[in-house]
Amino acid sequence: MATKRQKRSRARARSQAPPAAADPRPEPPPTSADPPRRTFLGAAREAYREGIEEKGPARRRRPLTKLLDDRPQPLWGSAPISEIVVVVGAIVLVISLFRGPAEGEGGIVIGIGLCLLAVLEFTVREHFSGFRSHSLVLALLLTAGIHTIVVYVLRLPVAAVAAIDVFAFALIALSMRSIFDQRKVARGS
Repeated sequence: MATKRQKRSRARARSQAPPAAADPRPEPPPTSADPPRRTFLGAAREAYREGIEEKGPARRRRPLTKLLDDRPQPLWGSAPISEIVVVVGAIVLVISLFRGPAEGEGGIVIGIGLCLLAVLEFTVREHFSGFRSHSLVLALLLTAGIHTIVVYVLRLPVAAVAAIDVFAFALIALSMRSIFDQRKVARGS
């Protein structure tokens, strides 16, 4: 009596298509000039191992308490004002959303504004002290400001606005990154 495993194995063997017809031309024997055939994964593993050997031993990570101690302090000391402003802004935003767009329009703007202000504060503080790069966030926020001016003041066509946005974002992101690199070197980390 065959077991379930044996029955499944036979069923799989029967369902598989017969092998394709063999190529009538025999494959030439490998010569010493022919490089050995490698699969993609084999080549990737080799490159990974070579990279590890070049880098040497893995770098030790700094403990979390050391990272938190390195963080730049705000002007008002150790009081978590930015975090409190984010929570207050989120609460105002959620309450305003539940009230509906007709009644909570001002609250939505205030909630988003408070959260944006707090995030902007610690993003600028960390970026310009060389602690952590926030180049893309800062570039996005500045580009949003430029976009607002271009749309509402200059009233340019959509294609021109898009081109100005892309150019401004790229220019600001690159300059923010170079500023961060300079501050990081000056900080010594």
